[in-house]
Amino acid sequence: MGHGVSGFMLCGSGEPLPFLTVEDLAAEAWCCYGAVDRGPGGCNCWTPIFDLRQRKVRTDVEPETRASRCHDCAYRPDSPERQRGEALEALPNFWCHQGIRRPKAFRHPDGRVRPVEDSADYQPPMVAGVPYRASGRPADRCAGWAQVQRLRERQAVPS
Repeated sequence: MGHGVSGFMLCGSGEPLPFLTVEDLAAEAWCCYGAVDRGPGGCNCWTPIFDLRQRKVRTDVEPETRASRCHDCAYRPDSPERQRGEALEALPNFWCHQGIRRPKAFRHPDGRVRPVEDSADYQPPMVAGVPYRASGRPADRCAGWAQVQRLRERQAVPS
């Protein structure tokens, strides 16, 4: 899962959050250190409202590999990841984002809610390097990634 799995990081972003409105940026903001230090665009009080309800993580279940690539697999030649030139083949693991929660909006403690359009900022709970789907089960390894790994292994074996 190469797209935005890092989670929601506001501190030190240096840029106003993309979901903030002109009114938000013009507000007198003293709600947190980020807002005091960098103004309303630096506020780090916003919390995500997720598109899926997260269930308890099931660490008793092992991750599996998807049987086939999903419709928007990062390993497709025309994927956004490929277009950005990301070196996907070298990754030690790649997780499918199907069933992973992501923010649909952000809420400020003062009650303001700002929607996020088409967020690719997936934010799963992580346990020992494994992301977990909203169902509580571990994410699947990407079928495209697994196919590339099998090909690399075959090419590495001397004939």
